[in-house]
Amino acid sequence: MIFESCYFDPPQNLAVTKSFIKAAILTRLSERAEMRKSSDGEHMKKTRKTNPNLVSLIKLLQTEGYHNNVPLWVDISKRLSRPTRHKAEVNLSTINRHTREGETVIIPGKVLGAGALDHAVIVSAFAFSQSAKEQINAKGRTLTIPELLKENPQGRGVRILE
Repeated sequence: MIFESCYFDPPQNLAVTKSFIKAAILTRLSERAEMRKSSDGEHMKKTRKTNPNLVSLIKLLQTEGYHNNVPLWVDISKRLSRPTRHKAEVNLSTINRHTREGETVIIPGKVLGAGALDHAVIVSAFAFSQSAKEQINAKGRTLTIPELLKENPQGRGVRILE
């Protein structure tokens, strides 16, 4: 028998070897899943959102959206989950151009203060620059996304701007 020259029991050896191989394969597969190819050919570790407020907001929107069957919140959670380089940054001039008096708008990113508003709107966003917040509050209202979710859980009459 081939196992007679081994120092350990053959059935144990086979079981340990099989489990070791399985563990090694699973580890390698999980490492590959965590890695992605960059443009220069090197492997980089897959990154995740690190802002705890953003992570909890995404989870809140997903649970509310799927639990209450409201596609708006699911869509906003997906837009907030994008990489930072694809995050929405909307100027006040864009909000002014694409909205009407009294309309509710949600921006899955940051509102910047370039431009001016000439009508009252309700703007909800993940973040506001200080000048944008001042200009919007002079004419209309600013809300965070969780505040809008509490006020309008069904998401009716809300327009998404990016």
